[in-house]
Amino acid sequence: MRVQPYLNWLSENYDTARASAIAQQTNFKGGWEGWLQVEIAMTFLEKNEAQTCTREVPYPAPAFGQSSGQYITKDGTYTDNANAAARADFMLQRTGGSVDETYVELKCSNFKEGGNAVSDAWKRFFDDVQKITNVQAANKSLNCIATVCYYGSLPLATDGTNVTLAGLPAAWYSDKRRTYVWYCGVPFSPGYNSAVQSIDTVAAAFKSDGQVYTGLLMVGLSPTLD
Repeated sequence: MRVQPYLNWLSENYDTARASAIAQQTNFKGGWEGWLQVEIAMTFLEKNEAQTCTREVPYPAPAFGQSSGQYITKDGTYTDNANAAARADFMLQRTGGSVDETYVELKCSNFKEGGNAVSDAWKRFFDDVQKITNVQAANKSLNCIATVCYYGSLPLATDGTNVTLAGLPAAWYSDKRRTYVWYCGVPFSPGYNSAVQSIDTVAAAFKSDGQVYTGLLMVGLSPTLD
């Protein structure tokens, strides 16, 4: 499963009021990834019995080929040491019909924790982006998604002509298949669109109306398959 169908599934099936309540709790410190991992997993499991979820899964090396180990490190090298392997926060596995494995990285934050907490969440998100880029380069059969979910404003940046996600490498922004935004809770700025949208669509709306969209949102990225 790639990032767009993953976010589409959540937008159609997840009760966002629960996450909104957690995200706006000012006394909730240190992130809430563990809780949201379970929430996301249950959304998939309750709708599909032929689905499993496993947490802290080591990224596997290709089953066939020139790999020199069973696992992949965060730098994209191979190892037989499971303790040295890069691990996904959780893996969704469809066991019936079209068999599929989706490795998911998830970071969460609340802007009410303070500026450092938000910037730290985005730094960890971009670290995850680099990790899954390395991992998928080492095993192109993997479906990997990096996501960040937080309550606050979408950090868009402009150079006077183009609007992008602040800190997002140009290569990620230029391919709308890979980067998606889902506004998944309340409250929101007026005129928001709760559908899962490509980052360039969101950026174009930002550029045209000048809004800084605020609310509970999730941004998801997947590397290309080339």
